[in-house]
Amino acid sequence: MRWFSIALLAVCTLTGQVRADEKTDADEVKKVVETYLKNQASPTRCDDNLALCLGDAVHLVMHRKDDKLDVPRTVKQLNEYIKGVLKEDQRLKIESVKVDVKGGTGLAVAFASFTADETSCYSVFTLSKRGDQWKVASVTQENRR
Repeated sequence: MRWFSIALLAVCTLTGQVRADEKTDADEVKKVVETYLKNQASPTRCDDNLALCLGDAVHLVMHRKDDKLDVPRTVKQLNEYIKGVLKEDQRLKIESVKVDVKGGTGLAVAFASFTADETSCYSVFTLSKRGDQWKVASVTQENRR
């Protein structure tokens, strides 16, 4: 009986550690997503997103108003577009970022709702953990006016 109690205690301790690690990972993913969104709203900071992404991460934008689908762009291509159309930082309000980390896989999904100037947006991020850093693999964004 004593060994059973010790084994049960060890399992409970390990389970608590996994949950704590997932919480830490979720906090890190949330920080990456929030930083990405802040950078995306700025023609002077958008290039900083390259460090937050895997090599050729893809960003796809859809516009609900006219059912328009922009061509998929790498984040580098998106940055060139941002620098061409934005003359100053957008007013950004991040309303929510919800994160789902799949324990033991190094994969996460984040759902972000935000407003950039007058445009309401919703983005879905996929992220992958490389070493000890979370990197954005793709972003699908819907703009609703």
